[in-house]
Amino acid sequence: MNRCVTVGDKFSVTNTLVCFCDASACAYATCVYLMQSSESQCNSELIFAKTRLAPITQTTIPRLELLAALIGAR
Repeated sequence: MNRCVTVGDKFSVTNTLVCFCDASACAYATCVYLMQSSESQCNSELIFAKTRLAPITQTTIPRLELLAALIGAR
């Protein structure tokens, strides 16, 4: 299913991709938003989100944060 994420006039819109990554001892996650702003309005849409459970073996939080950033970069 395609998504239509447009706001205002196509020529005066500023598009920005915003990626949030986070991790805890149990899981790590990433979400990506498309933020569009024009002179008259501002809009944000969720484009992508993914969550994964942390490995059963003991892993440090910084390594899990890097795994979340890897998902966001891909």
